[in-house]
Amino acid sequence: MTRSRILLAAALFLPSLAMAQKLDLKLDSLVSKAVEKAEVDVDPSLLGSVLQGNVPGSGIAAAAKEVHVRNYKFSKENGYSDKDLEPLRKQLGEGSGWSRIINVKEKNETSEVFTFMQGSQIRAFLVVACEATEVSIVYLLGDITEAQLKSLVSSTIQYKPDQAPAKPERN
Repeated sequence: MTRSRILLAAALFLPSLAMAQKLDLKLDSLVSKAVEKAEVDVDPSLLGSVLQGNVPGSGIAAAAKEVHVRNYKFSKENGYSDKDLEPLRKQLGEGSGWSRIINVKEKNETSEVFTFMQGSQIRAFLVVACEATEVSIVYLLGDITEAQLKSLVSSTIQYKPDQAPAKPERN
């Protein structure tokens, strides 16, 4: 009897986790203001054909089950507002299972990275990068390891907050 209860609880609980990671990327308000848009959706069947002939390595492409990319450009600065991203941000809110792991705000630029975890496994990954005249969103579903995530967000640029960036030399 106890085993049946556990199985029933798991059957009811696990689908809700799977549904929670699936984001709706319909951003109608943002799209209506954009002068240019690019939307790419690669599902498992298409992803398999894209990787066919290539030896999938340990990279994040090998872990991906779905990839969704959105890029919107605007004719002028402030051509969009944070309110236009509200439908997406609501899905990432408290109790959704999503966690923001990176949040960088600079003048006219914001970059955020979110993960959706099930236990210790990353099941989804989202990047939202906003500039004065452009918004880019990358949403990846799959079984992503911490090493793959680290390699994705690693940068060759080294920055020390207590030092001003060096000015480029001119010839």
